[in-house]
Amino acid sequence: EFANCLIKEYFFNIHLSLTQAFDARCPPNAEMLPMTEEFKNLFLGEHNKYRNEIAKGLTFEPAAAMATLEWDDELAYFAEFNVKQCGIIYEDQKCFTTARYNTLDQNIGWLFETKSKFNRSKIYNEIKEHIRVYWYEQYQHCTQAEIDSYHPPQFELILHFGKMVMDRNNRVGCAASLYESAHGVNVLFTCNYARRLFCYKPIYRSGAYPGSHCRTGMNPRYPFLCSTKEEFNPNDYKV
Repeated sequence: EFANCLIKEYFFNIHLSLTQAFDARCPPNAEMLPMTEEFKNLFLGEHNKYRNEIAKGLTFEPAAAMATLEWDDELAYFAEFNVKQCGIIYEDQKCFTTARYNTLDQNIGWLFETKSKFNRSKIYNEIKEHIRVYWYEQYQHCTQAEIDSYHPPQFELILHFGKMVMDRNNRVGCAASLYESAHGVNVLFTCNYARRLFCYKPIYRSGAYPGSHCRTGMNPRYPFLCSTKEEFNPNDYKV
């Protein structure tokens, strides 16, 4: 299995180095949406807003040490190649690693609108709404038992939410593409995370109060998240 991953990674890296093109399944009109600072802040802001909301402990127990997510260009770079496939295709987790991160995970979102109703200026707000409804609001299917130990059979119903609020994950990188199909306009976006969810491991660890285990204090903008100075090791799958 490891050898198969190495072979797959070898040819994948050759593909990345030789072409910036979209996958053959994509239409000729496919384009990347530029990841401007505004766009980056959208993804970061939505993630940290909801992480902060969960960490404060009104819905579930308070988070002892939930990281503030920061942007990672390498994760965003790999997200670009995911959205260039023009389909919801999750990477094989057995092979989904980089030189810096060995337990990656991802969330994928998809928007669709008829050509007559499509408005490019509404993309940002529609992505925010998708993240809220289809990712974050999966918390409604989650219990404290799943927070304490992520496990089947419920995990598929809380998968997006769990990835968003994994406490030891401190890096994210996202990308988005746009392409027309026969029936309308599609926007595909992917966010890659430095830390993967593991079955029978906590989504986040609870504490007596929010940030009870944050050694460097709290984030002034997100007062229930650890400061950005806090050190986390997303590669340590034993915790």
